[in-house]
Amino acid sequence: MLASGDNGGGDSLRFSHAGDIVELVVLTTDEVFLQTLRDAVGGAHRVWHVAAADKVSSLLLAGEVGILVLDTQCVPSDAANVLTQIKRQFPDLVVIAAGGRDDEASLAGLISGGVIYRFIHKPMSPGRAKLFSDAAVRKYLEGRARVPAPSVPHRKLRLPEIAAVAGLMVLIVGAAAWTLLRHGRSADAGLSSMPAQPPPGAAEIPASAAERNRLVSAAEDALLEERLDAAATAIAAARKAGVDNARLGPLSAQLARSRERAKSAAAQNHIRSDAASSAATAGDGRLTRLLRFAAERIEGGQLIDPPNDSARLYVSEALRIDPNTNATQAAKQSLALALLREAHTAIDRRDFAHAAALLDAANGIAAAPNVASLRQQLAGARTQAAASGDSERLVPAEPQHLPEAPPVDAQRVEAPRVELPPEFVPASELTVVTSVPPTYPQRAELDRIEGWVELDFTVTTSGGVKDITVHGAKPAGVFNQAAISALSKWRYKPVERDAQPIAQRARIRIRFILTG
Repeated sequence: MLASGDNGGGDSLRFSHAGDIVELVVLTTDEVFLQTLRDAVGGAHRVWHVAAADKVSSLLLAGEVGILVLDTQCVPSDAANVLTQIKRQFPDLVVIAAGGRDDEASLAGLISGGVIYRFIHKPMSPGRAKLFSDAAVRKYLEGRARVPAPSVPHRKLRLPEIAAVAGLMVLIVGAAAWTLLRHGRSADAGLSSMPAQPPPGAAEIPASAAERNRLVSAAEDALLEERLDAAATAIAAARKAGVDNARLGPLSAQLARSRERAKSAAAQNHIRSDAASSAATAGDGRLTRLLRFAAERIEGGQLIDPPNDSARLYVSEALRIDPNTNATQAAKQSLALALLREAHTAIDRRDFAHAAALLDAANGIAAAPNVASLRQQLAGARTQAAASGDSERLVPAEPQHLPEAPPVDAQRVEAPRVELPPEFVPASELTVVTSVPPTYPQRAELDRIEGWVELDFTVTTSGGVKDITVHGAKPAGVFNQAAISALSKWRYKPVERDAQPIAQRARIRIRFILTG
């Protein structure tokens, strides 16, 4: 079956393969991997999803597909045979395989033989997904545009013609030998004085198409392996060889982003190392803890949310306590880079409300000209969206909070005390097989905060827990992630109906109580 958004191939037949639009088929059951690829491809190309190998050939026959991405998890024991057969049937198809290191080793022969154009290691970051998809599209378009050279009719030479050619060659060789004997010394002197390089102004021989493609591939591989200096060298060599900017522009942009990430990571490492050295001057150690919390939240993407456990909160508090230490300034710089980068991403995905919140948070942290520049980009993006009739991406609303929780008691986990919807059951009616206690958030423990989180979840037919959502919490946002993380590891005895296991929705309240 085709995934959501696909209509069994009908849309594919109507979708014109015009210009540079390329259709991709992705064989996978990994939803995260699929979504990462879709985000990387964007709206420029068409992505079809199939979850079974037997659906691939029919889709390839139905549409004008240029690229196949095959997750080896879908055909773990027969990936090589499946790919070989598909490539034999569709020789112009660009094939990308995805999996682990062992899968790559088992397909090494097909990779070196050119049957597989690239191998993706899972899990895959959005940046690498973008590089892989762009490289595959370029590979397919280059192959489609390549026109075979016209063949020259072959004619056998007649005997008189062979004799004439042989005589001419004898005359040429004799004349050359006589010239060398007569002018040997001057020739030797001339050869020894010849420059090793062509004289200034001489035209350089342009690099071949194969050499230009090799340099571009070397740059792509270096970026994928995060060898940034090697990538920069390969891009410079490709540009010198005559590769056009349409191919090198995306690689140069990716190199700049990778260097920015490396700089941010170095700044975070600097925060951690300097935090240890500042402990002696931090009195009770509060500054050290704040800087550690800030580095952890930046690394985890918690830049401004939740407001009482965010990197913005911890950096602001550290600046208030002691703004002059190297560690505090490094934390400020690292947060500034993260806020501006995330705001730029939010503008690109039309999440204008989130972008504005990030820029508000960047005031006093990032340099004012940088914040102003992004505000101009945000205003321009909003104007463009309004003119084109596009709507801003909607952000899910916060869940409604329940009334005040009953007084704190010693029990950490309990069934909710409110009337449940008909499809729900209280967690107290379920049989727990394995439970994992939640980890108390550091910030809440530091500030002596207690509270609770009420969660809705599904017990699967095998007893696992999935589809966890927050129904209510007090205080809001403080304990949510800790409660979800703990509940996701629980296991229950499956609920049965008519002697058959069924999926069952339930609700549970997890309390967070300080014991010391």
